[in-house]
Amino acid sequence: MFKRIVEIDFKVKGKEVKKDGNPHRPKQIVFFEELLMSQVVQQEALTRLLMEKGIFSKEEFWEMVRVVDREMKRKRKREL
Repeated sequence: MFKRIVEIDFKVKGKEVKKDGNPHRPKQIVFFEELLMSQVVQQEALTRLLMEKGIFSKEEFWEMVRVVDREMKRKRKREL
């Protein structure tokens, strides 16, 4: 999934693809990792804040994580 996103990004920006077919370049990989980490940090902060405010409990959160994970796995299987 992530490789495809990077490949599309390169094609849109008109960058060359390496002859081996691997479009990844160190600079872009670092950018992608930074973007991913930023999302993880923001999600963690939001989750903690909502739990501290009593919007939901840790148990409710983890139950929802399991539900969403199952849904996404089912969806992915249908797409393959």
